[in-house]
Amino acid sequence: RLFDGPSPAIATVRVALHDRMVAHMPAMVTPSALSPRLTSGWLSKRLLDDAENPFPIELIQLCDDKLVRDEGFACEQDFAHLPEAEFTGEYLAQIGILRKGLHIRLRRLHQDLRREYLQSGVKRPRTN
Repeated sequence: RLFDGPSPAIATVRVALHDRMVAHMPAMVTPSALSPRLTSGWLSKRLLDDAENPFPIELIQLCDDKLVRDEGFACEQDFAHLPEAEFTGEYLAQIGILRKGLHIRLRRLHQDLRREYLQSGVKRPRTN
């Protein structure tokens, strides 16, 4: 299969049929097709795993870019160690995450991870 087109989001897939004909079919657009690194980060995985309340891929990518790449939260444990008093809507807006729905989801995730890593007293392996 070969991708044709300017980007995977609007790509078509060439499929050989009966070793002679070639058909152009719409490609399945998946998060991994849109960005190979998107689903490999811990934050992207956490946001994608919330199937009941999905966010568009571009918003997940924004969160990953701002918090993991720019702010350096390379793993869940580092993120969990940020004090709750510092992880505010103002902080998120300051780093470029402006949508209130993202603020709510990220603050809830931060609280969950703080409970998981800090309040349980259990040492867990670092998740990258």
